[in-house]
Amino acid sequence: MKRKLAAEGGVKDEWRTPPALFEFCDQFMGWMCGINIGLDAAANDNNTKFSANFITKEQDSLVQNWSDFCPKNKGIFINPPFSRVYDFVGKIKRSSEQGLSTVAILPGTWCVRWMHQFVFRSASHILVPNKRLAYLDCNGDKQNSPNFETIIVLWDALSHPNTPRVRPLIVKPDGTYSI
Repeated sequence: MKRKLAAEGGVKDEWRTPPALFEFCDQFMGWMCGINIGLDAAANDNNTKFSANFITKEQDSLVQNWSDFCPKNKGIFINPPFSRVYDFVGKIKRSSEQGLSTVAILPGTWCVRWMHQFVFRSASHILVPNKRLAYLDCNGDKQNSPNFETIIVLWDALSHPNTPRVRPLIVKPDGTYSI
């Protein structure tokens, strides 16, 4: 649930996913996979959506077996630190091959290696918002949208398409989402 944005003195990866966006991701996973989210794979005590099932920076999500943290018949949510997106998307792909479904919020950068290597070849759905998404800072205050697009990508462990289905995501004026 972190985001990379330029900040004074360097890169900042501690951004929160707005509750309505997380709720939409949970619903979307339910519609597409028949399961709900049970693990936040990149969080901390202040920004997790779960009281018990989350993996912190100190625990290093990239070296953990996510199935050890995720309840049976549940999926994974991740808004990874964008400074390490290649590593996290590779981990998501490998986890989907091991039977774990994951929904991720990622930068909408289409011409990068991780997009072609991991998303286009293994994801089941890509949602492209009709406008830039706004996030919350580490204190939970709404911030301006970043200067780049973000997308929502679903890896359904039961469906391994050669080409993901790309769909629009409508961001409504009231801050809710629909497809």
